[in-house]
Amino acid sequence: MSGLYLAAVDGSNPIGSDLITAIDMGPTVSGTVKVNVMNSIGPSDQFVILKQTDLSPSTSMTAATTGLSVVSAQNSGIVSSWNMIPSQDQLAISANLTFAPFGLPLGDNERAYADHLQKTWDAGGSERLDRVYAELFNLPSQTDYQKALASATPVVVATGSLSQAFVARDRLNAVQSCPEFDDQGGTGTLLVQRDCAWGRVGGGRKDFTPSNATGYTINAATYAAGFQTEVAPNWFAGMSASYMTDTYSNATGLSNSNGQGVDVTAVVKREMGQWLFSGALNLGYGWYDAERWTAVGNKFYQSDSSYNVFAAATRLRADYEVPFQNWYLKPFGQLDLLYASTPGYDEGGHGSLYDLSVAGSDNFSVAIGPHLEVGGRVNFNDGSVLRPYASAGVTWFSNSAWDVSASLQGAPQAAGTFKTAVDAPDLLADVTLGLQWSMPHGIDVRVNYEANLGDNFTSQSGMARLSVNF
Repeated sequence: MSGLYLAAVDGSNPIGSDLITAIDMGPTVSGTVKVNVMNSIGPSDQFVILKQTDLSPSTSMTAATTGLSVVSAQNSGIVSSWNMIPSQDQLAISANLTFAPFGLPLGDNERAYADHLQKTWDAGGSERLDRVYAELFNLPSQTDYQKALASATPVVVATGSLSQAFVARDRLNAVQSCPEFDDQGGTGTLLVQRDCAWGRVGGGRKDFTPSNATGYTINAATYAAGFQTEVAPNWFAGMSASYMTDTYSNATGLSNSNGQGVDVTAVVKREMGQWLFSGALNLGYGWYDAERWTAVGNKFYQSDSSYNVFAAATRLRADYEVPFQNWYLKPFGQLDLLYASTPGYDEGGHGSLYDLSVAGSDNFSVAIGPHLEVGGRVNFNDGSVLRPYASAGVTWFSNSAWDVSASLQGAPQAAGTFKTAVDAPDLLADVTLGLQWSMPHGIDVRVNYEANLGDNFTSQSGMARLSVNF
């Protein structure tokens, strides 16, 4: 007996698997068996696909099936092989699956997820994961498999931590200056600090557009208020509080989040002639609601989650101003320490097979860079003064990948977790343009535009600020 045979196997109903039954098989069976996997398949499953009801007692199934091979009918990115397990009168098979085969093009996050699938398989799988294996195995192409891996990773969570780090840097910027020209009624251009109270509103957009699936867009709006006062000759202290909302969307369109956050910032400054030294501390807390869809062929599995992010940041900054007639130069350098922590949580809400248990994560980065500001002074007849200014510089980050660890729910403990990283540039070019209008009686209005540009990354923001100098 020789030919091409089809068999269907189902780990959730192994007795119901299709059999190749040869009543009058003769002494041997040869050819190819193509196996279709139905609803479930696991590493310990064995499926009987051939029975010989009229085999000669002197002929074993091993000898009878020497010319028989078993292959998969599917052609997804998962590589498979089949073990043939003969006995006296029947032939069973079991599967070997490789989820991250050599040569399959995968990004770092997708490969980490595929490696996690492999570890769960090698650790024995589970009833829940056996259904996951079968669905991924049945995908019609490598492209579909790659898309499923990309959509299954929790990039939305790592982006929350990254967003809080950007928010912290913005807050540190906000408290760094309540400037005014030293001789407000004259023509000098030396900037000094004053007692003041201020409020501001702002918004911005960040776009990261790499070639892989980790790209994202973040839109944010902020509302802040603060003050500073001279606590000793040439010593100033200030505080601010702010509220933020932001939205995140992944480049694939398969994950998004909405977040809110609050934070407080404290700053201490020391004026020494043309020098200004400052140190600031920011503490922030954000809460997010996220949705993620795992795309498995033409099926989309929704996973919902809520998570929190705690952030802390510090800044040391030194400014040195060189005043000229009607304009000035101010080189400055700053050093930031950025930290974000996210407690663990479980996805859920829709019973998805691809829900994740996300582990707590901590991310830390150092940001450092030189900048140069150039500004001018324009006096008006009513006693008001306009200060146009612009600055440019670079910022280098020690950590350009913010990551989070997770595991598939139902995974054996021995499989551990896999890591998903959201990338950001490690070097940014910073550009700022602004106008400060200082009116009589100590009222200041300032508008500001800032751009941060890096490899496949663009951040643009604007703000308006009203302050009262005392």
